[in-house]
Amino acid sequence: MTYGDDRRIHADLQRARDEIRRPQCTAAAVKDGRVVASDRGDGVAPLLRVMQGIECSDAGVVVADRIVGMAAALFLHPPLVIGVYGDVMSLPAREHLEAAGMKVWAGREVSAILNRLGDDLCPMEKMATENDPETARKHIRNLVQQSNRSDQSDEMEEE
Repeated sequence: MTYGDDRRIHADLQRARDEIRRPQCTAAAVKDGRVVASDRGDGVAPLLRVMQGIECSDAGVVVADRIVGMAAALFLHPPLVIGVYGDVMSLPAREHLEAAGMKVWAGREVSAILNRLGDDLCPMEKMATENDPETARKHIRNLVQQSNRSDQSDEMEEE
């Protein structure tokens, strides 16, 4: 990678970080200063939707999420993703992303991503660390799809 590439990646990182600090966004992908995909929500689901929204022609994006743990890291791969920012990032996620060759930045680094009560690992993190990567990705996708279907049926009942 050349110095110009590093400058572009850094500029995209700043743009992606600024994007996820807006109330209406929790995950974003940026390339050449342009937001190519963004989403809002809880857990790893917004990041998965962002990754689904990226076209092959967008290879070389920088992705940002408010929380990046192993569950998120398993879905980020070069050459599609070349840089990752997390407001909070776990050390295992950092190590995984760097080993894959991505540039990684964190607002705050933690040893692990905990559940909402703070008394155990996040369930998605457990799944990511207790299974091989392919099995973990499959289980995480299934849980997110089930959650999305549940959310949609709740919305329909409210109408």
